[in-house]
Formats: sequence, C-alpha cells, structure tokens
Amino acid sequence: MRDIMTEFSEVAPFELQVSAIKRLIAEAFEKAPRRSEGTDDAASVRVVLGGNGLPERIQVVADWRNRVAPEKIGDAVVDAFRAAVHKRVVTWAVALEETGWQNKANRLQQYLNDDNISMPRGRLPAAFKREPAEIVPRTLEDVAEGFIKAADRISKTPLRVKVRRQNIGWGAAKKIRLILDDDGIKSCTIDCEWASARTAAELSEGLSKALAVARLSLAKNLKDNAPNVGLEDLLGSALELFVNPHRFTE
Repeated sequence: MRDIMTEFSEVAPFELQVSAIKRLIAEAFEKAPRRSEGTDDAASVRVVLGGNGLPERIQVVADWRNRVAPEKIGDAVVDAFRAAVHKRVVTWAVALEETGWQNKANRLQQYLNDDNISMPRGRLPAAFKREPAEIVPRTLEDVAEGFIKAADRISKTPLRVKVRRQNIGWGAAKKIRLILDDDGIKSCTIDCEWASARTAAELSEGLSKALAVARLSLAKNLKDNAPNVGLEDLLGSALELFVNPHRFTE
C-alpha cells in the first residue's frame, strides 16, 4: 500500500496549481468591461453590450437612409454587434495587460512547466478531462482571445452554460426577425420595403422588441439547461493550456 504522505505530496502541488489558476481566472473576470458599444462601417446602427457580453440596446441613427440601403439595415445590426464584441475583447485584453495579468499567467506557466512539478505534462485529473477532440494548433494570441471569450460565457449569477438553440425575436409585426444565442446576435432580417418607410425611432423600437423577446427565450433556455459546465469547464481549459503546450504554435 502506498504511503499516505507520498500520495499527499503528489496531490498537494496540484491543489496549489488549481488554486493559482482559479485566482488568475477570478482576476480576469474582475477586469471584464461593464459596457461596450460598436457601430457598423457606415455608423448607421449602434449596439451596446452589457457586462455579460450580450446586446442590451440596438439603436438606428436618425439619418440612417443616407448611410445604408434599406435592404442592408439588418446586416448593419449584425456588423455593429460584431464591432462591439471586438471592442470588448480588445478593451478587456488591454485591461489585463495594464494590470500585469499576462505576466502572472506567464510566471504560472513557467512554474507548471517545471520538471519538478508532480503532475505529468499532458495529463489532467479525470475531473478536468474533456471528450477527445481533434487538436488544431493555435497561436498564443488566438488562445488569449479564446480564453477571454470563454471567460465571458460564464457569469457569476446565474451560472451560464453553452446553449446553441436559436432564440428568435420578432418585432414590428414580424417585419423584424432577430436570432440570438449565448454568443450574441447571429442574424437580423428586416423587411426592406417596410424599413424604407420607417424612421430611425420606429426601427429602433422594433429592434428593441425583437431583442427583448430573443433575450427572454435565451434566458429560458439557459435556465432549462442543467448548469453542469461553467467555471470548472473554464478551469479545465486553463489547465489544458498550461500542461499541453503542444496544442499551440509559436
């Protein structure tokens, strides 16, 4: 029978590693932007994201007809959302860099790469192992952005889970159709003939109604899914990042 102190000496370092990674993740959460906004290239639509990264407001500018064709206004909504997401990721990354978060992550990675660490490289405890999947090498920049996006999918209350159901919101007597999932706006379709005769206020009102309906559907789907992934799932990703460096390119 193995000596209990031998087993403890093997487990304890890993417990410390998990604790350090949890603290690192918590610090990343604290620096998440509370509000972000973006516009399409023509600045015809503005989308505002909340602290959880989901759209909270969609606003069409007063002179939108001078900026975009009626048949393109739905695409402008999606483009504005994507711009807001990009700004959010960049703002978050800058905040982490300014607070030295990346340096802490680098030091932790160096520590975990030490040959004296008891946990073999490339191996994870069963609790953190994932289903086998094809390994696609990524750059560290891609990993950093992926980590931020993964962290963004987890809110403290309630615990969010990955949901891929389409949540459809209708507005303006079904002249507006907006599809939302837990990553945000997937598509927006607006009847161009109807839109061409509408003011910015009317379009904004219809979009707000569609967004509200889609968000309610998303909230229900999140609630109906058992919260069996979340911080542990993200922790598993972080551990894989540190102990499986072969996953990444230079």
